[in-house]
This record gives sequence, structure tokens and C-alpha cells, in this order.
Amino acid sequence: MNRAAALVAAAHARDADDLRLLLDALGMLPAALPTVGHPGRVGSYRAGCRCDGCRAAVLASTRRTLARARERLADPEQRARYEHGRIYTYRAGCRCADCRAVSAKSRAEERRRRAARERGAA
Repeated sequence: MNRAAALVAAAHARDADDLRLLLDALGMLPAALPTVGHPGRVGSYRAGCRCDGCRAAVLASTRRTLARARERLADPEQRARYEHGRIYTYRAGCRCADCRAVSAKSRAEERRRRAARERGAA
């Protein structure tokens, strides 16, 4: 893709969907990005699409994954087999000391990243 032409198209686009339409009309839409009007898919989201359908597909997939993990955590036998001290296990519902510590560390890192972004943007 010609970067200069893509930047000109981006300057004229109103939003991401408009940019996809422009790039598609010019024959410059990258192969990794689906064309406008596709149904939302997790694979399309991973390829870079951020349309409402793809965002909804990823959210639904994540919720299903976490629901299955919560079911496994509810069973004491399976709970013992989980690898604790991981953010995934905390998000799935575990509140053991190791998982809480990892969650606290993750939140602190996110706050630091957000503050650094805000300092860089100001």
C-alpha cells in the first residue's frame, strides 16, 4: 500500500468506517482488514478491525471463556488444579492471596501506563 496515498485518504475520512470505504474504493484496503459490511468475527478483530460487530464478537467470546472458568473455579477439585497468581485466574473469579496480588500489580502498571500516555499527550 502506498503510505502517502493512505495518509491522504485518512485525512479526508470522517471515521474508521469511512476510511475503510475510501481505501476499498481505491483498491488499497489491506488484505488483513475485512471490507465494510462483514459480520463481526473474533478473527477479524484480531486482524485489526474495530467495528461494532467485531468488538461485540470479542466481548461475547471473552464472556463465554470467563463463564467456563468460573464454573471450573466453583468446583473445589478443579480449583486446586488452577494455576494461581495469574491475572486470568483473578478475572475468572479467584480471590486467593496470589491472584489478588497479581491483580493489584496489574492495576498499578495500567495506572502508570495511562499516566505516561497522558504526560506524553499533554
